[in-house]
Amino acid sequence: MRNFVTKVIARARTPRHTGKRLWAMFLIRTRLCNLLTIQIQDYRIKFHPAAISGAFFVDPNDRVQDYVVIRRQLRPGDTYVDVGANVGTTVIPAAMAVGPQGKVYAYEPHPRIAFFLQENIIFNGLTNVTVKQCAIDKARGEVFLTDASMDDTNSIADRSQPKGISVRAYSLDELLLDVNEIALMKVDVEGAELRVIAGARATIMKTQALYIEVSKSALGKFGNTVPELIENITAMGYTVYRIVNHHTLREVSIDGLLAKTHSNVLALRQPLEFAHRHGIDLG
Repeated sequence: MRNFVTKVIARARTPRHTGKRLWAMFLIRTRLCNLLTIQIQDYRIKFHPAAISGAFFVDPNDRVQDYVVIRRQLRPGDTYVDVGANVGTTVIPAAMAVGPQGKVYAYEPHPRIAFFLQENIIFNGLTNVTVKQCAIDKARGEVFLTDASMDDTNSIADRSQPKGISVRAYSLDELLLDVNEIALMKVDVEGAELRVIAGARATIMKTQALYIEVSKSALGKFGNTVPELIENITAMGYTVYRIVNHHTLREVSIDGLLAKTHSNVLALRQPLEFAHRHGIDLG
């Protein structure tokens, strides 16, 4: 527990959060965190003893870019897919954006985190979300998942890892066979992105936008590279952009992505239409 708390609190971005870091440390260690909720933009989550929950308690604006991308892209009645949903901080705003007539499909492999995800969905009174506790991979099977104290970085691994669990895996093409059109798909799977894509070719062809985390080191654990990931995405008809700010996108430079530890990219099938509809500068 001590190692977990130390890592969670270290996620705070600035010294001004020192007081909240210490308070969060006490709450997590005593499990009093379970009695609290956290306001994030226009929704709330429970303060579960999980890495992302701790980060948002310290700074409710943590990962605000995710919120902006999801709210901007989605409209009432849309379908959203979240691969690597964690405790729901991308699922909940998506479900609110698409409304009762829309659909959200959320996949989270770790059973403890999937339980927290389901609790947060119920807590927000959402009825348009389908949660499945499973890994998303290139085909149906079973995979070994790390079970690290920093639980927002768990990923598929080989069984040589000192700590882990076995979980069921499915491909998106199998799970979403009957879904006709997807407005946005978010993929955050700690380096296994190309494995997800390999089992989602048909699904991705009916998806308008992809929001994907790109990490050189995480991809390298699977023997993949940043150029390989970007080339796979562009080959499926997307233009890939880095997010400069809430109003500006720039087409990605491979060298620029390689220079960063990690970066979120937005891949669009119809970038000009997107820019016109949302008043975005594409450069």
